Amino acid sequence: MNDKNRRELVSWRIGKLPDTDQLNDWVNAQSNVQNSITSLVRHMIEQFGYRDVTAHDIQKALFQKPIADELRSILSGLKNVPTISIPLSEAAPSAKNEPEVVAENPTENEISKPETPKNSNDDIYGMIDKTNL
Repeated sequence: MNDKNRRELVSWRIGKLPDTDQLNDWVNAQSNVQNSITSLVRHMIEQFGYRDVTAHDIQKALFQKPIADELRSILSGLKNVPTISIPLSEAAPSAKNEPEVVAENPTENEISKPETPKNSNDDIYGMIDKTNL
């Protein structure tokens, strides 16, 4: 980076934004606003590289990932529920442009179903008379 693009100070005007009260509450909850914002920026660089975070694919990834994580958390707390792999959007960018590993399952995009013993009464297709087709 050359000296012309090197910034010493960046201002953030929140007074006229529609969610000013929420932003002020967040700022007031920080022990050091500069460190907090720097931490957020470093996290975004790690996740998405040096891209504009308002880009559509990044915004989509930011809003889909928390929902997928919450669903995994809810499902992991339930008993006798099949394991579900919730993939992120294929367009979800990363800083390294590599696909993100979604779950510990050996295959993605599949729903694991518990094995159930086969019973001839449960096989609805086996009861079809193929001569009538």
